[in-house]
Amino acid sequence: MVVMVSSNNLFHFLFKEKERDFLLRLQSSLQHVLLYEDPDLQERARRIIPLAELKKKAKEASQKTKQGGEVGVDERDCLVLELLSWFKGK
Repeated sequence: MVVMVSSNNLFHFLFKEKERDFLLRLQSSLQHVLLYEDPDLQERARRIIPLAELKKKAKEASQKTKQGGEVGVDERDCLVLELLSWFKGK
């Protein structure tokens, strides 16, 4: 028995398969991200990370970039850099 498959049906099948694969990857990635939304883990991180010290350094770094009337670097961006430095140093 020979089954005839039109190119339209084949396209529809392949599209659905790729869509399913994409949705599975998306669901897996969402589960991974939700791990970081755990309030207990966030609290543990807050107890370990010296956030006040890092915010102070970030503010100073941001202000240094704004000397002379330049636009400079946003304080939040400096905080990300301070966090990165802290994590690498730990």
